[in-house]
Amino acid sequence: MSAEPITIQCELLYRKKQSVVKSQLLIYSFAFIASRFLTPSFYKHELIYEGLLTQCGLEDYTPSAYALQLGILILTVPTLHTILAHSLKTKGTITFSENYINIEWWRKFKFRFEVQHLKNFHVQFNYFKRNDIEPRTMVLGNNNMLSFKRYNKSFKYEFLLQTMEEDEKMRALFEIWESKNNSFKYHTVLADF
Repeated sequence: MSAEPITIQCELLYRKKQSVVKSQLLIYSFAFIASRFLTPSFYKHELIYEGLLTQCGLEDYTPSAYALQLGILILTVPTLHTILAHSLKTKGTITFSENYINIEWWRKFKFRFEVQHLKNFHVQFNYFKRNDIEPRTMVLGNNNMLSFKRYNKSFKYEFLLQTMEEDEKMRALFEIWESKNNSFKYHTVLADF
């Protein structure tokens, strides 16, 4: 009686470019700084800057500008959390087996790669995560990474293991892949528990 083949289906993750995340943070910061120029500034009860609204003869809008500043200040933490939380999201699934790796990307594109034909085949293995929210951070290397070359093109995918069973299956696949592909290498990273 033969053993059942090992397969694991995981979430395929999509990480926004750091330049996009930084630009979103800069835009938010610019909005707050720009709102500060609308109203007068005081230091020790002395006027040091009269504000753009006063200079343009729109003093009636000064209370609204103060409310805008307060609103932006209050929304700082939720806005930062939203920007950072949406920097990493699920874009599909990745299925690992003894002989192939299947990638389904946004339910539109499907790729199948035979393990034995992959070049520079490398996995950064960061174990499993206890819940679905924990790994979605901007920190590079927090999740598992798969990279290889096929048809002279480089591929790199970030995936998520969520159970101890998937963790054990992945370790078993590593042993099988080492026997099938001489270029396969993996290294482990201390997981955040």
